[in-house]
Amino acid sequence: MKPIISKLFEEIDELEEELEYYSKHDMFHQAHFKRYQIVIRHDFIKKSVMH
Repeated sequence: MKPIISKLFEEIDELEEELEYYSKHDMFHQAHFKRYQIVIRHDFIKKSVMH
């Protein structure tokens, strides 16, 4: 696996932890933003793996 892909997976894990925190503390705006960031990174990984 490419190093950039590994780094992106690490970032996604961190974002998912933050998302869980924000969701538990009724911080919906931040939770929505974290979901958006996760989707963007997943899309980037898919595109990187395809090439």
